[in-house]
Amino acid sequence: MATSRDMSQRSIWLVIALIIAALGTMIVSFGFRTPKAEETGRFESKQAANEALAALEERYTHLREQKRYQPVIDAATELLHRFDQHLPLHNFLAMVLSEAGRLEAAYDRLSVSLGIHPRQADRQFMAGVLATKLGRLDPALEHFRLAVNLDRQNASYRVHQAMAHFELQQPDQARMLLLQALQLDSNLAEAYYGLGELDFADNKLSLALQQIDKAISRTPLAKRETQVKYIRKKAWILRRSNRWSDALATLRQLTANERMDPAVVKEMAVLWDLLEKPVQSARLFEEGLVRDPTNWSFAAAAAGHRIDTGDLDLARQHLRTLKELKPRAAEIQVLEAKLRAFVPR
Repeated sequence: MATSRDMSQRSIWLVIALIIAALGTMIVSFGFRTPKAEETGRFESKQAANEALAALEERYTHLREQKRYQPVIDAATELLHRFDQHLPLHNFLAMVLSEAGRLEAAYDRLSVSLGIHPRQADRQFMAGVLATKLGRLDPALEHFRLAVNLDRQNASYRVHQAMAHFELQQPDQARMLLLQALQLDSNLAEAYYGLGELDFADNKLSLALQQIDKAISRTPLAKRETQVKYIRKKAWILRRSNRWSDALATLRQLTANERMDPAVVKEMAVLWDLLEKPVQSARLFEEGLVRDPTNWSFAAAAAGHRIDTGDLDLARQHLRTLKELKPRAAEIQVLEAKLRAFVPR
């Protein structure tokens, strides 16, 4: 028969068991219900951020055509006060800032994004491009290196890392990366262009031309701006090779509008001068002045070349144009002195 003492002990143990059970229930409740609520909150916050970003992106498509960046920048900045951990918002704002020409701010914004989550290969690459434009070659190289490590099949990332090495005067590392890029994609035009740059720097002009030709032939028409860059590089290499007529023929591959780029006009004029045909140089600048009547440098160059050819009336006409466009241009005094000193041949 159980004594009162035994019954008392059983009661105590029963109370202890009930307390333990209650504590267990509380722990389970605290351990599972609270994170679930937090998880739901995070989901709803992310969903709200995604919806807000989608609306902002749609708004941006309209404002972008008018180059009205500030309203979008302000709106994105305001959203980030609410959703400061939302990577797509950070990355979107960095992109808009970059398009607006605010490279420093764009790079800083990407740095925030990469601070939250560094394993974004495309954003490491974009940060490398921005750092390059800002003249920060060491950080650029590190961004490109990280991009390559995160996406080892992307040949373009290796090309950009290679060119950062090239700019830092590390040609061996650059060449190795360019050859690796071509192993991944044997038709990668930018890799051939990079090899051309390396050969050109080593004064291996024949090899450089071969590489640039490969780059030109592999550049799609949709990337015409890049193709023009490569064509101009080829002309420059030909000029360095004293193949002036070939260089001119190369530049004539450009369209009429492309040839009216002031830099291209000047390149072609130098080649005509090397061929001792200043009349052709003068005509280039005169044609450029017709297309761009406000370009005072064209007027000055045309006047100078017309003096060289003895066409003094045309020279004076261009000089008057120069005085109207830029009355304080230093070239005016030089041209007037050249006119006074002219001696017919």
